[in-house]
Amino acid sequence: MNLNSKEEVAFLSKYKDLLGTVVFEVPLYSLEEIKTQCEQANLYRISLKACMAVNKKNIEKLASLPKIEELKLKCYQIDKKFLEQIQYVSLSLFTASGDCFSVIDLKNLKIISFDCSSSLLEINAAKETEIQDEGNFKEVHFSNSTDFSLFKAQYNNLSIAELKFRTANPEKPFFSHLNSLRGLTSLTIFRAYKFEDKDLLRFPLTLRKLTLINLNVEDPLENTFNFQELKYLNIECCSFSHLKFLKPSLKTLILSFENISWPILEEALPHLSLKHLTLSNLKMPINFFDKLKSQKKLRTLQLTHSSEINLENLALFIAEIGIRHLSLKRSTYKGSFSDNFKAISLQSLDISDTSIGIKELSLPFLRKLTFHTRYIPEWFPVWDAGTCVSHEENFEHLKTIKGLRVVKQNQTTLRLQNPNI
Repeated sequence: MNLNSKEEVAFLSKYKDLLGTVVFEVPLYSLEEIKTQCEQANLYRISLKACMAVNKKNIEKLASLPKIEELKLKCYQIDKKFLEQIQYVSLSLFTASGDCFSVIDLKNLKIISFDCSSSLLEINAAKETEIQDEGNFKEVHFSNSTDFSLFKAQYNNLSIAELKFRTANPEKPFFSHLNSLRGLTSLTIFRAYKFEDKDLLRFPLTLRKLTLINLNVEDPLENTFNFQELKYLNIECCSFSHLKFLKPSLKTLILSFENISWPILEEALPHLSLKHLTLSNLKMPINFFDKLKSQKKLRTLQLTHSSEINLENLALFIAEIGIRHLSLKRSTYKGSFSDNFKAISLQSLDISDTSIGIKELSLPFLRKLTFHTRYIPEWFPVWDAGTCVSHEENFEHLKTIKGLRVVKQNQTTLRLQNPNI
């Protein structure tokens, strides 16, 4: 929120019944400031993103706060005898970096993020003779495939539903460990430039979601992503000469046009039946919406970091196909949003970092609005009253939109008790 401390407290106090969990960042806010705001605004649900030392003093401060529903912690100075006390927090998400995990009971967590190998090495040293029979996790993040191997060695039978890597090496042990996991349905590798075409055939066939960013494969085989259950494919920042490997069973596709030309996707579209499509860095072709009409079942369209979007053609396309979720994040456009969308109903709309003002929202129905803003000279002007959801006039305008229940802007989440719902 772009307010001073007193204004923040006044706003939180006034709209506390409309707010969900309030997110605070440390050291952007000190623990003392968070406690003061919680007391003065009578907040009872908070989330913390903290970069701080874990010691007796800070543990006591955490204990004085309202219920912490989510804690993301980066620990650089650690007093281990006090770290165990942090588990008084009743939560399912605990993200940490540092050597925290040698004393944290992993069985209590469902989502974990390891940021360095040292934490895993300490776990192995401490539990060298205590290999566990089973481990069940919803989501685990690793910096690299070496960390994954160290973690996997702790369990005879390991189940991870969603696995994420910052980077990974396509070595034999990596694929062996991947294929031995129970229940793996989602895999993400953010730096996949070391993988070759042949490596893509070694992933588990049970995958339903696959994200490979910066994949260095120019001419993939047509059976490259031949997973029977694959429904979601994110291949951003990849240089492909064709998209013939895309299967009709695919439901979600995410592409970047930094290294792919529009004719390549244009050729593949007639063979697809997508429900969700995300395209970024696209300079809008004249025939774009005409070609996209082949996707009769499309319900989500995200055009991010794109340019020259014709709002009149977009509105006509939405009305004809029945798009429910739209994102124009960081995109530029032609035409008037208020004029072209006054007859368009949506379930959700994301106009983050665009020049669309809140009072231009003339939609007859909208359930959720996302309106993040930040100062980026080439994209968006300085934050002002026309773009701040907590501004009184803007807030009153939002309440006139039929159906609107949730509005998100940066760290502010408003849950509207809208009389027009």
